[in-house]
Amino acid sequence: MPDLLALLQLMLYGGQAIPLDSDQSLPWEAGVSQHLPLPLDTLAASRRAAPTPTLNQSFPQQAIALNISDDASIRRAAATAAYSLQSMYNGNRTGGGGVLGKFPYPPFFWWLSGASWDGMLHYWLYTGDESYYNVTWEALVSQISGTNNYLPLSEKFDEVCVAVLVQPVTTYNPDCQYGHTQKERKKTVTDRWGVLGLFQGNDDIAFWAFGAMFAAEHSFRPPPPPKYPSWLQICDNVFNDFVTRWRAASDTCGGGLRWQVFPSSAGWDYKNSISNGGFFQLAARLARYTGNATYFSWASKVWDWTEAVGLIDDEFNVYDGAGIDDDNNNCTSPEALDRTRWSYNVAIYLYGAAVMHNLTAVPVAAEAAGGGPGNDGSTSSSIWTKRTDGLVAAAERSFFSPYANSTRGVMYEQACEPGWKCDVDQFSFKAYLARWLADTTLMAPHTKGKVGKLLKTSAAAAVRACTSTSTSPSTDTDAGTAAAARDDVECGAHWYLGGEWDGTTGVGQALSVMEVVQTLLVNGTRPPAFNWTSLGGPGTGTGRATAVLGR
Repeated sequence: MPDLLALLQLMLYGGQAIPLDSDQSLPWEAGVSQHLPLPLDTLAASRRAAPTPTLNQSFPQQAIALNISDDASIRRAAATAAYSLQSMYNGNRTGGGGVLGKFPYPPFFWWLSGASWDGMLHYWLYTGDESYYNVTWEALVSQISGTNNYLPLSEKFDEVCVAVLVQPVTTYNPDCQYGHTQKERKKTVTDRWGVLGLFQGNDDIAFWAFGAMFAAEHSFRPPPPPKYPSWLQICDNVFNDFVTRWRAASDTCGGGLRWQVFPSSAGWDYKNSISNGGFFQLAARLARYTGNATYFSWASKVWDWTEAVGLIDDEFNVYDGAGIDDDNNNCTSPEALDRTRWSYNVAIYLYGAAVMHNLTAVPVAAEAAGGGPGNDGSTSSSIWTKRTDGLVAAAERSFFSPYANSTRGVMYEQACEPGWKCDVDQFSFKAYLARWLADTTLMAPHTKGKVGKLLKTSAAAAVRACTSTSTSPSTDTDAGTAAAARDDVECGAHWYLGGEWDGTTGVGQALSVMEVVQTLLVNGTRPPAFNWTSLGGPGTGTGRATAVLGR
């Protein structure tokens, strides 16, 4: 047992001995401080801290050539970035020591794997390159879990505790080792289920569900029956879980999802934008795909709550989250609100709002008949159009052009890039901003002009932040598919440095470059499909309502 404790201390505390009954804050709380209220920003350095960058590591050659006006060049550049990303995945390599569906942990967390496979789905759609089709499908299926809702038992929790996953914290199962107080929760780190339950967030689940939703919308190969249901049913299962957890948490802050699924997890008493934004976007996409009004109603409800609590302000800035005040169980006191702005928060709400705009302002029948992007014919000034436009403006205002002397319109992560303090997760956030900006143009084509300029400028800068160990420069005759992609490219995070690699590399950096480059192909992409014949199939959180959205 002493050896086990030493190992746990090394894994969780980076070798620092912290007594289990200590009142000292746990290191993993610092490691996820971007999700938690501001006081946690003063804690010790994150255990997933980024490597120290070196500013002068630049090379004369451009590792990825890109002509932003040429589709073939864009495909070649995206293929090279995709190869760089996939070179870090060892889950399907014989003897590679990896886990199917997951990029290596440490340092890459489970949620980031799900986010990356959604990126690979977009790569397949945008480029037409099927080199990663099978590995993407295999990864998405591998993590579905026995409960068909992207809560794999092997990942985070013991099946003994499944029955109380969505219950209020007052429903205490001693077998689950939850603990009601901070001191009791700290004692669970030596318990098997406590360790496994540290990082099971509603946002983590949402990022895997987005891949399943995309698969349904674009007729990706279904999961193998009869073991698994359809992609749509899996998404509906996740939706129902969110509804149940929302209701269980409605005694605090007037609603809202907690960040974490388990009371034993750091962040249980925090309601953040990325979790609720995940619920919002999933509900909106399910509403559009199925035509079921209950999904639409829940999407509206989540948005209204987010605004009421102050996580979205009048200028459509989206803040990170709010802590539950122990005195009055609300999230509205000034000290409860974490005003940190991350690009993926505004992005996740943006695409959900664009989908709602599409449902309320665009004649669905016309689009289904072949209207497609750029032909919605809408003159509506619906509330969802206003929200979509407001979020685009907020994204442009907050996450482009960090300095007056930097290239105008280059994407950056304002909360961590200028100070060189992004962690492994945060390096990936620009990927989702690029992804959902492009997806927004399919749902709200009137945004194409502004969004297109931002994506083009950012893509041109992103490829210049990549380096190569080769002495030969990249040319536009290089990779067109994965089979021919360069295998010596590493990409950094700071795209606004004017052509210098920042010395960092990882899944988030490669994913972000791939995503922003491939979005330049969005104009030739079909929008997500409808499947209104699915009405009556999925559950909807309040029974099995099948009311069709009025047109």
